[in-house]
Amino acid sequence: MLRQRTRGARGMDDFAKIFFAGETGKWQAKPVTQAEIVATLNGLTPFDWDAFFTQRLTEKAASAPLTGLAQGGYRIVYVDTPTPYFRDVEKRAKEINLAFSLGMIVGKDGEVTQVIWDSPAFNAGLSNAAQIIAVNGRTYSDDGIRDAVAAAKGGRDPIHLIVKSGNRVREVAIQWTSGPRYPKLEKVASGDGSLDRLLAPRS
Repeated sequence: MLRQRTRGARGMDDFAKIFFAGETGKWQAKPVTQAEIVATLNGLTPFDWDAFFTQRLTEKAASAPLTGLAQGGYRIVYVDTPTPYFRDVEKRAKEINLAFSLGMIVGKDGEVTQVIWDSPAFNAGLSNAAQIIAVNGRTYSDDGIRDAVAAAKGGRDPIHLIVKSGNRVREVAIQWTSGPRYPKLEKVASGDGSLDRLLAPRS
């Protein structure tokens, strides 16, 4: 918004240099108020920043606020293979991230470490700390659950899991037929947009 309103003359770097400036050599916690942020931004370009932040901090919307990405020249698309970021996170955390497909994250030995609210896994009754014992009739493995998600694409049958929760073992059928799904930023504008300039290396 800063770059748009100032035709590229001002950006987040300009805001940060002013707002976070302090006495050299002194480090201390400093409370921040919305009024202070608004005042700094108005010094860069006059606008109803107070309403801008109030809306984004208090509104309820059907999806994430993506306007900033669009203004920066990008959009979110979904692909069927993990991006380098997802592969790195999975490797470091030793987990399988199915958050954008089945709606869950699976850790070591098939333990469900996270279930996304209102996702296919959530609606099937899966919960955190459940351990997946089998996938579609086969003993659980990381590759096995990935293969099951891929094989379900375009079909009608749910993915069948056998899970253990405490002393209880039960079958869970997750209805998902869109295959693997990972978010990725895709550039839609030629040249450098505001997001490119924001993320560019600094000398």
